[in-house]
Amino acid sequence: MFSKRHKSLLYQTWHPSENELLVYLDGEMDAKSSQRVEAHLKGCWSCRVKREETERLISAFMKSRASALGESSSSPAGALPRLQSRLDQLDSELGAPTLFAQWIVALRRTRESSLLSVRWLTVVTASALLIVILLRMTSSPTVSAREILERTKQAETQRLQKVAGPVVYRKLQLRRGSSAPRSPQVVSWEIWNDVTHSRFRQRVEDENGRRFIAGEIDSEHAIQSSSESASAPPVLIELQQILRANRMDVRHPLSAGVYETWRHTLHQKTEEVIEKELPDGRSALTLITAPAGPFANNAIVKAELVVRTDDWHPVEQRLEVQARDEVRKYELTETSFDVLALNLLPASIFADANPLRAPLTIAPIPALTPLPEPPAAPSTSELIAAEIEAWFALHRAKACLGEALEVIRDRSGVRIRGVVETSVRREQLLEALRAIPLTTAEIQTVEEALNASSSPSPAVNDSDGSAVTDYTLQPHNSKSPVQESLRRYFTEHGRLDSQRQQARSVNAQIVEFSNEAVSLSQSALTEAWALRHLAEWSEANRTSELRPQLKWLLEVMARDHTSALKTNMSRCRSRLEPVLSSIIGRLPEGEEAALALPLSLTRNSGWEARCRVLFSQVEQLDRLVRGLFADTGAAGYGEDSLRKLFAAFPLIDGQVAEFEAVIAGELSRGSDELSLKDRHQ
Repeated sequence: MFSKRHKSLLYQTWHPSENELLVYLDGEMDAKSSQRVEAHLKGCWSCRVKREETERLISAFMKSRASALGESSSSPAGALPRLQSRLDQLDSELGAPTLFAQWIVALRRTRESSLLSVRWLTVVTASALLIVILLRMTSSPTVSAREILERTKQAETQRLQKVAGPVVYRKLQLRRGSSAPRSPQVVSWEIWNDVTHSRFRQRVEDENGRRFIAGEIDSEHAIQSSSESASAPPVLIELQQILRANRMDVRHPLSAGVYETWRHTLHQKTEEVIEKELPDGRSALTLITAPAGPFANNAIVKAELVVRTDDWHPVEQRLEVQARDEVRKYELTETSFDVLALNLLPASIFADANPLRAPLTIAPIPALTPLPEPPAAPSTSELIAAEIEAWFALHRAKACLGEALEVIRDRSGVRIRGVVETSVRREQLLEALRAIPLTTAEIQTVEEALNASSSPSPAVNDSDGSAVTDYTLQPHNSKSPVQESLRRYFTEHGRLDSQRQQARSVNAQIVEFSNEAVSLSQSALTEAWALRHLAEWSEANRTSELRPQLKWLLEVMARDHTSALKTNMSRCRSRLEPVLSSIIGRLPEGEEAALALPLSLTRNSGWEARCRVLFSQVEQLDRLVRGLFADTGAAGYGEDSLRKLFAAFPLIDGQVAEFEAVIAGELSRGSDELSLKDRHQ
């Protein structure tokens, strides 16, 4: 289709490196590569000059070495002046000193040493030259990901600047595979990009034959031609949707600039550069980029860009993409490339193609296209995933501990609505929820809710429809039912620590102690209530059927609340037990179990059932604390309440330990899924 002259333009952009020239001149290059270098030298003046300079340098060195070795035995005293004269002549002929010349200068500086012979100096110089050549042939400098992309973009720009009215032509082989057992799909894909007039055309070849398809990807009206137009293959439509979803220009599927733009959208990633050899024997570098999860549908899990190093041209790109129930793999391999002049192309290629909305430039910058709109009716699994991610975002923002917020899931999406104290808090929550798909946030400040209308603000309901108790209220202590017992305790301990305790009245100590006890029990109950909410949600949504990433989010939330519950219970126990033991003494052995609430658990009870029992135990402890120290009437005032409170601490500690073990068994993922968890972290 294209003339040999124009195909040779791309071929001539390659030049043999210094290492390749040395190997070629030494006769150590294989036959195929040697023919390639020889053919290139016939048409490249600059490389021929470089070859002649290298040959002259080696020839001069060998002559000086032979002269020095031949005369050293008979006249060692006159060898040094002659070698110096020859070295000066070489300096004037070669001009700027090369690496080899620098070794010669170092040798010349040692000419006055009477302890060194000419033979020894020559051997050292030859050895140094051999080491330098070997190092340059075998060493491969480390190249960073940024340097690979910069060099590739510069090389692409230089190719375009060499042609008037450039049209970039690429022929790619698109192959799709998946983690599920199925036959791969292969399509031949041709692309023309008219840089000057901002036009784009593409053609495919599959089992249905060779045909042009819609050339204006960004246009609402695809090109229609009675003889050539047809629908695109599903695998090509699928790849273009994935590229748009990841803000990559579909008109440049194998471009360093597009790849770099996608990299900059990643908050966390790991990258690696490895060397490889292409099928034609040429060397290449592979840039591997792995973003951090979790991943939504059509998100790129891993990307690889293969760049040929002799001309910095991208030749392959591999993508691993998260699908609904699998990871799909796409491989783009370049089979042909050229930069052609527009006036040499058949007029039929762009005859019916209108300019694109975003004009192409020499260094294409992909325009940020909006993500595809979600389907009208999202699947249940997608809605559940969005709901879990919304709860996790609120959990990270500490908004799951009594704030007036609710998460509502319906057939169209997930809504987060409620009232917060300040506009700063609202913006903090909106930012945390912004990136979650299928979610909308309707959060007001207290002032906005009061000014909007006289209707009551939305109440936060739990899964049973009953109002949720606000466990974040500060205690308002009046008169403790056990105040006389506390008075005796603090009076006795005040004598032991007179300097500190006498500075405050006993009544003030009682009020401070009572408020602290109630505050700690309320904090523990807040965490237990958050755990109960997770358990009720899990029972209603069949946690065992969730994807591993979502189960891990539930596990993180459950473990966070359990850890906070243990901390609050430990502080509450360490504060109350010394006082309780001084009032009622130690409980007889076995009485703790008799005072505990009846448990309705079996050995096979799941973490949800154990969570409800744990919440009941903590709720009973909070009721006892408030009844004894806040005069709320929530519990009796007699010694029986003190004994129950004393016995509640070890029982709750045991329940928490069992609950943690059950969570580890039911929610933690196996070894085959740890990579997903590590990638998310």
